[in-house]
Amino acid sequence: GGGGGGTTTPDPQSRAKGICFASNLSLSSATAQEMASIGIEWIRLEYNYNGSTDGTNHGGASAATIQNAVAAGLKVLVVLGDGTAALPMSAGYKASNGWMRSAVTYLASLGVHAFEMVNEPNLAQNWGGSTPDPAAYTTLLKTIYPIIKAADPTASAIMGGLAGWGEETSGHTPQGPTGGNGYHPYDWMYLVYQNGGKAFFDALNVHPYDYSEGTPATANPYNLWSTMGDLRTLQASNNDSGKRIWVTEYGVPTGTDAGYTAYPVSMQQQTITEAAQIMAANSYYGPSFFYQWQDSTDDFGLYTAGGAQKASYATYAGVTLPTDTITVGGGDAHGSTLTYNPTTGTFSVA
Repeated sequence: GGGGGGTTTPDPQSRAKGICFASNLSLSSATAQEMASIGIEWIRLEYNYNGSTDGTNHGGASAATIQNAVAAGLKVLVVLGDGTAALPMSAGYKASNGWMRSAVTYLASLGVHAFEMVNEPNLAQNWGGSTPDPAAYTTLLKTIYPIIKAADPTASAIMGGLAGWGEETSGHTPQGPTGGNGYHPYDWMYLVYQNGGKAFFDALNVHPYDYSEGTPATANPYNLWSTMGDLRTLQASNNDSGKRIWVTEYGVPTGTDAGYTAYPVSMQQQTITEAAQIMAANSYYGPSFFYQWQDSTDDFGLYTAGGAQKASYATYAGVTLPTDTITVGGGDAHGSTLTYNPTTGTFSVA
């Protein structure tokens, strides 16, 4: 490698392959080991406040599911939600001595150290049908981010995954909600920064579903994959480009069980392949989570509800994402390249 001006800390979570797992299913030890065997490093699970201050009393993933994932060597991302109230959430969820602290403490004891601060806050459906409020969400971040960090100082606490909503053109000009139903992720993040939220999340987070417009490589103003550069520009303008962009959901429905249009499994395969190519080419991406492992209430899975593998299973099993390489040294022309392998947790120097 070339000479460097010092040492850069590698990100062991960079561009790792993950999977979403439905909260109404139980993850067995065998399934968790199967996930790890096809190169999956992360699993995304739900964990919801239900009115109790006991962090073990909750909705969503069971302790056994979490323990089986961790035992198989999977890193766990938990989506913290509130089953008792729409955004911006109930007082019990936010209280510093309440469920949030006890839940994070408990989950950390199980080996969970990554938390997503609610799901798709830019959509009206998560605000009880009301117009989403980025200022109120920023206030929520300012409240719960310190609680998470106090309960687990090693934790990563990331932005709630922002759903694709509306159209974006190059050099996007910030605008308000579209029809009262949602904000485009760029508009949402612009307002989070404007409201002082920069210090209260560790990574951006998007859900670039694009199946109604094509596959990830399709250039389209409704396709978040093809307009991610503007989000990066927004980060840079706020001196925040050191934060990665996680993709905690993407995928394609292959059936109509949840009222979606059914797309062919071949499109699911193409989406997996193209998304991997895009993330491999752009080092600012963090972990990416395909939605989802198995059909349950919808049809986005790599497995059918009956347990049959779709052709997309082999496609996802074959996806590999590059590890990061960084340069260390004293600035001469003979610096060394230090490569981190997230599967083995080891470094090599060349």
